[in-house]
Amino acid sequence: MPCLTPRIDLALWCFTALMSLLPAGASPSYRAKYTRIMEGRVGRCVSIAHRAEQEELDPLIAIAVGAYESKFDPTAKSSRGAVGVMQMTPVALKTWCSAHSIRTGEPSFDPSLYATREEIRRCDHIGASIRYLRYVDAKAPDLCSALAMYNGGTRGSCRGRGGAYGRAVVRLMSKAHDEVVDHYRLLDVIQAHYDLDDERAECADD
Repeated sequence: MPCLTPRIDLALWCFTALMSLLPAGASPSYRAKYTRIMEGRVGRCVSIAHRAEQEELDPLIAIAVGAYESKFDPTAKSSRGAVGVMQMTPVALKTWCSAHSIRTGEPSFDPSLYATREEIRRCDHIGASIRYLRYVDAKAPDLCSALAMYNGGTRGSCRGRGGAYGRAVVRLMSKAHDEVVDHYRLLDVIQAHYDLDDERAECADD
C-alpha cells in the first residue's frame, strides 16, 4: 500500500466520491467546470471526515452522505426544507440540536426535549448529523438500513422506507472504494517501477 498521510488518504476518498457523481456523458466543458468546483470542496469534506473519525463514526460514511446529499455545498437547501452539507431536515434539527442530544448523544424524541428555536439557530449542523449517523449506524442491522434511517427516520430500512436512498449511498461508497483501490494499485506500480526504497523507509519511520 502506498505511503499516504491520513489527511491525503481522506482527500483522495473525498475527491473520488465527488467525481463519482459527475453525470454520465457530461461534456468536456461541463466536466472541467464540475472538477474545479469539486476540487474547491475537498477541504471541507476532509475536515468533516476527520471530525467524524474523531467522534467514532466511520469517516467514509460521512464522506458518502455529504457527497450524495449536497456535494459538500453548505448553502444547499431542499424542497423539504433540509439544509446544509448533510441536509438535516427541520424535524432532524429539532431532534439532534437539543441540549439533551448534545449532552447525551441520543435523539430527543420527547417533544419536551426538542431543540428551541435559538438552539436550532446556533446549532452545529455537522455535529448534529454526525450524532445522527452514529446513532443509526449503531441501531441498524446493516449500513444500507442505517442510511435509510438517516433519510427516512427510525422506521427506515434497506427494503422499506428510505431504502432507495440507502442503496444509492452504498453504491456510491462501493464505486468510490473501487476507484480509490485502483489509484493505490497505480501508485504501487509506480513505486515498484522506480524502486523507491528510501521513500518507503521514510514512511516506515513516520
